[in-house]
Amino acid sequence: MDSPKKCFLIFCLSLLLSATGQAQVMTWDEFLNTYAENLNGDSERLEELHENPISINNCTSSDLQQIPFISMEEVDSILSYIRKNGPILSAGELFSVHKLSYDCRKILPLFVRFDAPPKKEKSLWQQIVSGRQELSGVTHIPFYLRRGFKHVVNRKTGETKPPRYAGHPVAGAFRYRNTYGTRLQIGFTAKNDYGEPFAKAGNALFDSYSGYVVSKNENKILRCWALGDYKTHIAKGLTAGIGFMNSGAALLASRHDHSQGFFAHTGTDEYAFQRGAAANIAYRNLEFMVFTSVRHLDGRLQGDSLLSVNTSGYHRLPLELERKNNVVQTAAGASADIQYRQFHFGISGVHAHYNRHFVVGTQTYQQNNMKGRDFSNYGIHYKYDRRKLNVGGETALTNRRQVATLHDIRWQLPENVNVYAQHRYYGRRYHAPLAHAYAGSGDCKGEHGIMLGIRWAPFGKWAASGFVDGYRLLGPSFKALASANGYTAQLQASYKCRENLQFSVRYRLRSQQESRKKYPILRYAMKHSLRLQADYSLGLFRCITSLDGCLYKPAVGRIQKGGMIAERISFSLAGFNVASSIVAFHTQGYESSLYSYQPALLYARSYSIFFYHGHAVTCTIQRSFGKHIDAACKFTLLHYSDRDQIGSGDNLIESSGKHDLSLQLRWLF
Repeated sequence: MDSPKKCFLIFCLSLLLSATGQAQVMTWDEFLNTYAENLNGDSERLEELHENPISINNCTSSDLQQIPFISMEEVDSILSYIRKNGPILSAGELFSVHKLSYDCRKILPLFVRFDAPPKKEKSLWQQIVSGRQELSGVTHIPFYLRRGFKHVVNRKTGETKPPRYAGHPVAGAFRYRNTYGTRLQIGFTAKNDYGEPFAKAGNALFDSYSGYVVSKNENKILRCWALGDYKTHIAKGLTAGIGFMNSGAALLASRHDHSQGFFAHTGTDEYAFQRGAAANIAYRNLEFMVFTSVRHLDGRLQGDSLLSVNTSGYHRLPLELERKNNVVQTAAGASADIQYRQFHFGISGVHAHYNRHFVVGTQTYQQNNMKGRDFSNYGIHYKYDRRKLNVGGETALTNRRQVATLHDIRWQLPENVNVYAQHRYYGRRYHAPLAHAYAGSGDCKGEHGIMLGIRWAPFGKWAASGFVDGYRLLGPSFKALASANGYTAQLQASYKCRENLQFSVRYRLRSQQESRKKYPILRYAMKHSLRLQADYSLGLFRCITSLDGCLYKPAVGRIQKGGMIAERISFSLAGFNVASSIVAFHTQGYESSLYSYQPALLYARSYSIFFYHGHAVTCTIQRSFGKHIDAACKFTLLHYSDRDQIGSGDNLIESSGKHDLSLQLRWLF
């Protein structure tokens, strides 16, 4: 298309979209409010992508596949449009791209930028020098003291014992990032949780460190390589996976499988990643990935044997410090893939070795736990992706002949109806240390399940979805003395009256059979949850009002009820970006707890759980000073009206309320 004609077309389209109000894109806060519950702890990686968006005019198919809720058909449409018409210059031009859904056009500008492609590919050193560099620090200051930080006096002997926690109440983290689009990522993170020692107890200043270098070049045989900390994902995740958006609602909303390969570990999680080197080699329609990793983990020991691996990452108490880095995990893996038109086939193999021998515990539900030092997993996977039909699956086998298999189908019908179906079977003793696939019970082991879902979005104003996931546990569990059944169901609908007003409703049912030693008969425990929400704008203010209710019926015991009302307000004024939340909740126990999205600082998790009776207030204020300095603070107040203490054990706070202050400073250069 000629440049003058294209510019004229974009101008006319922009006027039209402005007149109809459809050019509005989703804000980052709105995205988190809508999808944060389904991100499965991976919101940090998406926020990293949001802060360093992909150049849509200088990207590949694999780059775009990192973006959630975009289908392969939509990826191909974007790349085809750029090849035919040249660079996409604005978010409004996305409405000229055929086969893009309404949701895709709203979400895509959060993760892409519309700059012109470079005239010449830069060398690695030039990418490092010209990359977008970021230096940030955050500190969390509590205005209260947990029991673990206090000196304890023995009333009988008068003896004073030192605090149990080895460190200070203040927590903090330090980050460095250097990114050149999607071609280069360099990062370093140092972190201390509250109570962890700083510059003592064997710590070189901070308690945990993480760093990585990832380089991509789609035009070379060595397409991608990584050094340091990274995450690996193969096929459905039965041999190696990262658990991205690992929930029923997320699987239904997603339009494609997660892109395969390895990714930089940009978060602060201290367990779910590999540490070593990885490489991706491609030639024509063949692709080969290999990785190796050596990790020090925290283990719960029984003599010289290993009972379990601790995944919390806390090193505050004497026992936690004793378990720190006392287990070495050595892992290696590889996958080979071939693509022929719409067909994709591959094989994979992963091996993990521990320097200590796993032994099973004495409890009934522990009899199927990991046993031994060496664990191998071998898998085959396939995918058929053609226009509106996506079929894929993976079958894996352990060195002890335990099988796991997962197959699913996504089918887009007329009138914007999307159907999803999944079948999975994980053997009782299927052990894969690096695996992370969807499971109704949360554990990729000892489960047989089926999921059915449908999503209907006829046009921009209406959207409705629902799914049912039924599963059976293939052995005893923590809450059941024998094999138990469970299911999850959800119905959700939204209606956008105007650009500044939207209503939504969501109902969710979670149920699973339970038993106790005193009551060995399996009975269903059920939790019903209902949310009504209104999202509206009033001038400079954006408001979200939500009303939640739940009913928990245990297998044995008394019914619990809970309710919550939340109001979130955000606005920008005089250079300040303000986001606040007020929550009032009343539940009869932990089982009737409710969840709510809360404003958060950059790279921080934003979903909170509330139970018992009280209220919470959260406020974040952010301001940019020029183009290079960002400063932000967050204040949180939580108060209970039905108790004088919060928490238990060393985390006990002898007060009915607690106040927290977080400060963040970021330098971009």
